[in-house]
Amino acid sequence: MSGRANHRVAYFNGNIVPEREVVLPFRDRGFKYGDAAFDMTRTFHGRPFKLKEHIDRFYRSLRYLRIDPGIGQSEMVAASEEVLARNSHFLTPDTDYWIGQRVSRGVDAVGDEGWEHTGPNVIVECIPLPLKNRARLFRDGIDIVVPPTRRVGGTTISMPSRNSRARFFSGKGMHSTMTLGPVWSQPSSPTASTPRDTRWPIQ
Repeated sequence: MSGRANHRVAYFNGNIVPEREVVLPFRDRGFKYGDAAFDMTRTFHGRPFKLKEHIDRFYRSLRYLRIDPGIGQSEMVAASEEVLARNSHFLTPDTDYWIGQRVSRGVDAVGDEGWEHTGPNVIVECIPLPLKNRARLFRDGIDIVVPPTRRVGGTTISMPSRNSRARFFSGKGMHSTMTLGPVWSQPSSPTASTPRDTRWPIQ
């Protein structure tokens, strides 16, 4: 695929394709068991923020999980930059992207299905930041709930558990929860970028 598309595109197992063509088999271990890793960084005025540092962290997670994505860190950085460049014409002065890298362990094949690809599935995507929907949060502030229980170590709490908690509080009109760790307090939210807008200078 070359030139500007009239729809967003993503990197999928070595190719740049329309987002609608990024389709995983139902036996993919990421879908079945959450056997996958991902990382996200955002852009400020269309420029990625500390992309290489995010990719470094992402590959530490992959090594911990013993998932080999089949491409090196420099290739992942290049793929992320290309996906951003291919989608940059959709940005306006008031919008920005999340850039996400996702790798699953691959298809948990029985052996007779005839899958064309059973190795790790690698995806790089751009997601528009919902800045308009969050504008009032910058104006009015964010309601935060501090639960009585302390947060368990970061290596033992799963992302689904965090997301379930976030959905619970979101359903009650709350936008974030504050969980107390053994050493520090830190906000835990699926919208970790909320406190800083692209229009504000980076501190």
